[in-house]
Amino acid sequence: VPRDTLSSYNGGSIHKINSAYGSGGIERTITEIQNVIGFEIDRHVIVTYDAFKELIDEIGGIDIYVPQDMYKNTGDMIIDLKEGQQTLDGEHALMYMRYRGYANADLARIEAQQSFYQAVIEKVARPATLLKLPGLASVVMDNVETDLSVGEMIWIGVNYVSMDTETIVYNTLPNTPRYINKISYVIPNEKQILELVNAYYNPYLEEITSLKLTSVPGTSGSTDPEEEE
Repeated sequence: VPRDTLSSYNGGSIHKINSAYGSGGIERTITEIQNVIGFEIDRHVIVTYDAFKELIDEIGGIDIYVPQDMYKNTGDMIIDLKEGQQTLDGEHALMYMRYRGYANADLARIEAQQSFYQAVIEKVARPATLLKLPGLASVVMDNVETDLSVGEMIWIGVNYVSMDTETIVYNTLPNTPRYINKISYVIPNEKQILELVNAYYNPYLEEITSLKLTSVPGTSGSTDPEEEE
């Protein structure tokens, strides 16, 4: 879900969906994400920057190709990475994940993050990394907030060992970029989202047929840019 996705506060005024956590915590975040994907989210995991760095360090860093030179002063971190294949420790991995200076803006950032997730999944699936699970569990228990029960986490861990990582699917919410009041948003495309969700993610027995999308200001209420055109 792109961070610039058009969404709305509890009172109805529009914002970018990444503002949901600051305005209403994890509960509001879950509500707004459910609105754009069409199905219930029954579990969540909140990973802080410190927890992220510790988890990456615990598994020995991540091998990844940095697609371009990255430099940015975020205010609380100076991002400074060079293009090329390298092993990123926790601190530098966080730089990679937070960088936003791509020509294609946030959508390119999502692609970079998805590449990183794939690298993490492959690294954790290695036999040598599995031996580090006790240390990883300790980091998770101390630094990660989740409503997963211990039994559920054990179930996920046990099944992860036998999972074919090649079958994992990554997608980006279908959308159309648009400026609203001189602010850039991405507008969810309901028709394409429903096709994607029903093809890969629908947990129900029946197809999902509608979403609760925020209406685009200045239109007749359509939330599908294709229908609007």
